[in-house]
Amino acid sequence: FSSYDDCADTLRELLVEAVRCRMRAPGDVASHLSGGLDSSSMVSIGCDLNRRGVVSNRIEAFSLIFSDPTADEREYIEEVERAWNLSTHRCKPFEPDADYFADRVRQTFELPRCPNAVMMEELERAVGRMGLRVCLSGHGGDHVMNGNSGDLATLVRGLHPVRFWRAVRFLRKNQ
Repeated sequence: FSSYDDCADTLRELLVEAVRCRMRAPGDVASHLSGGLDSSSMVSIGCDLNRRGVVSNRIEAFSLIFSDPTADEREYIEEVERAWNLSTHRCKPFEPDADYFADRVRQTFELPRCPNAVMMEELERAVGRMGLRVCLSGHGGDHVMNGNSGDLATLVRGLHPVRFWRAVRFLRKNQ
């Protein structure tokens, strides 16, 4: 890119196009809304596309609401709600005990989902109960934007050796 602005414009165009493509689903589209930059961007882009008539689907936002004040992001969620006159479906995080994880391993013979992913299960069930077939999220945005190597274990576990080696090469080149 010849300038920071060119790079920012291209990123914005790609994000808008990615959301637009996923909003081709029949009916409304779910989206996580944590109040963070990634999910707030997805919700805002989807609402803007609907408001401008580019897509007919509406965004149905879903948020995890934590009782622990250090994890409470309601302030940021409410900012997005006010900006788009949006009402968010609020869900409690699923907090399983160790027996839950042991049972999952016994049932599936696979490693269980990590605790941060498992806490989304109630939110995912709420999306399903509404019959929504597409759910946008900002998951992985930090990895992509920061070049974080934390995703490498997921690529290995998911048996994606080519993607794994590409990621390793990229990280070595860009240390």
